[in-house]
Amino acid sequence: MSITLRDTNPEDEALLFKLYASSRAEEMALVPWTDEQREAFLRMQFTAQDSYYREKFPDADYKVILMKETPVGRLYIPGPFLCLLLRRKFIYPINCRSLARHR
Repeated sequence: MSITLRDTNPEDEALLFKLYASSRAEEMALVPWTDEQREAFLRMQFTAQDSYYREKFPDADYKVILMKETPVGRLYIPGPFLCLLLRRKFIYPINCRSLARHR
């Protein structure tokens, strides 16, 4: 299994939102909202989370996790001793020990 990291870029916004939204799918299934309401809520939450991390950790590395060149997650690395894996679930199954070897 080939796992790599790459820097995020402005073109990744839709991808990063998709990854974020997928991590909240079970939770969103429980609310009696329309698809448009769910998306608006998730966009607001995604923007708030991203803004918070970028303000709190301005020098952090922001990465996309790739498995065989396919985006499967996102990773924020605020410093040498802290890493925030921003996925409760991967879009595709992944062995987290493999990911740890690719920091």
